[in-house]
Amino acid sequence: MHEQWARVVQRLEAELGDVARRAKLRRFGLRETQSGRWILLAPDPFAQAMVQARLIGPIRDALAELQRAPVDLRIEVRAPQRKKPRSGERARKMARSADTREQLWQDAGNRQAVLAARHFVEQPGELNPLCIFGPASSGKSHLLAWIDGNLFRSGRKVTRLDPGKMFAMVGLSRRDRRRSPLLELAETAQAAIIDLAHQLAGKRETQRELAHVLKRWLERGIPVVIASRLHPKSIQGLDPVVAAILVSGFLVQLPSMSSELRARILQQRLLKGGRQVAHERLQWLAENVAGSLDEQLAVAEQWLGQGGEPDLAGLTIAPRTPDHVITWISKRFGVSTQQIYSCSKARSTRLPRRLAMYWLSDRMRLDLDELAQLFGFRNRRSVRDHVSWIKNAIPSDPDIARWVLDMERELDGPGQREQEFGT
Repeated sequence: MHEQWARVVQRLEAELGDVARRAKLRRFGLRETQSGRWILLAPDPFAQAMVQARLIGPIRDALAELQRAPVDLRIEVRAPQRKKPRSGERARKMARSADTREQLWQDAGNRQAVLAARHFVEQPGELNPLCIFGPASSGKSHLLAWIDGNLFRSGRKVTRLDPGKMFAMVGLSRRDRRRSPLLELAETAQAAIIDLAHQLAGKRETQRELAHVLKRWLERGIPVVIASRLHPKSIQGLDPVVAAILVSGFLVQLPSMSSELRARILQQRLLKGGRQVAHERLQWLAENVAGSLDEQLAVAEQWLGQGGEPDLAGLTIAPRTPDHVITWISKRFGVSTQQIYSCSKARSTRLPRRLAMYWLSDRMRLDLDELAQLFGFRNRRSVRDHVSWIKNAIPSDPDIARWVLDMERELDGPGQREQEFGT
């Protein structure tokens, strides 16, 4: 059977060229049932929708010519293979592996989001769609992984999408003049998770097809979870139909994860491995060291290897808050923070505002949409132009380069690490 499918793939790649190669048909499998029906095994729902929309006809014709008889062909998703985890690998290997209800960490800040996630899994039709929004490092990925794992274990095939993947699906279908695989998912998906919804801004065709897919999913009673850094009404350029669908569901805000909760999670993970670090050290670690929980856990393990003493020179100190950065800039330039936050075009505030946007975008990794909302701009294009102006001026303008160097020394310089840790 493998040799027959290899011959079919080789023929399709010779006839269709890049269209067949982009579909990565070699990842598929082929088998014949006792009733004479042929089944094409796709590695995931996304690949299934792509082939169903674009290549099912040529595959059926090539297989029929090879068998010298008409064939009844359909596509199914291959059952996932359970692999034995390698030694030394953390238990959090996959989103669907071992996430249970007890692993949802909860405090006063994320209690509403955790309760909404549990209710969504137990009663998928009541909080549909569930829209979770909050800043970076607030725990959205942890909630999505837990929801994904529980829906998967309940027997649903979960389709995970993001704006980049949807944009590629729409673009390929329009270039090849075929039906978009995104529209195929409206009929085949059993559960859907859409992450990074704030990046839909400006993708008009993608939003138009997504609106149709969301309406179809809600009509069929398919549970849908959407995660975004911004409230749907705050996403610039979001299609009114998509925004109305998101607002019509259950919206829950997820604030930034507190340092106390991060310290509790880190301590529990260390205790499971028979290791222990003082709670005060872990709380300082959660407040000051940049990165995800896994990266902070690696730092804590490094401390254990050094006898419990932190290596301050090797740490990446967490960026300051936007208010801290803008306050520092306002004092150096002699302007108020309200002037920097405003959309004033005065020459005295133009450079400080551009430096603030550059630092928040390049060093603190804030999204352009978040910066546009923070500084009161209508769209992300103005923010992008201001950030690009600073980047282009650094190599040629000594004054701009000096300001950026001063910000590096003052805002995340090594001199503050010992002071903050109390050494």
